[in-house]
Amino acid sequence: MMVPSLDDQAAVMVECVQNHTPEVMVIGEIGRPNEVEAARTCKQRGVRIVASAHGDLRKLLKNKPLRGLVGGVES
Repeated sequence: MMVPSLDDQAAVMVECVQNHTPEVMVIGEIGRPNEVEAARTCKQRGVRIVASAHGDLRKLLKNKPLRGLVGGVES
């Protein structure tokens, strides 16, 4: 599904899971707290997420909202 506006990205992610039951979701960029929460919701429903986020691994691990989405990394 195309997202008409970045402001709608989180809502479209959840709508996609509810209406289309995807196995995998590809997201151009996650950065806002509501997008992180939407990604967690999708993950809890069994959807695999492939997404980009600005920054290197250190910066992502320091970013509290995004840290939980990195998964499987211990520092």
